[in-house]
Amino acid sequence: EIGSKVEGLKKDDEVVYKSYSGSKITLGGQEFLIVPVKDILAKIR
Repeated sequence: EIGSKVEGLKKDDEVVYKSYSGSKITLGGQEFLIVPVKDILAKIR
């Protein structure tokens, strides 16, 4: 999901982010990467 304060992005958008950015978490056996908006470099679609 996308946080309510994030503008310009929606669920399933593909993005490019800084390689060192993000925190991996596992919930219910599924892995997620949490990336701060400031570290997103581009939206692909």
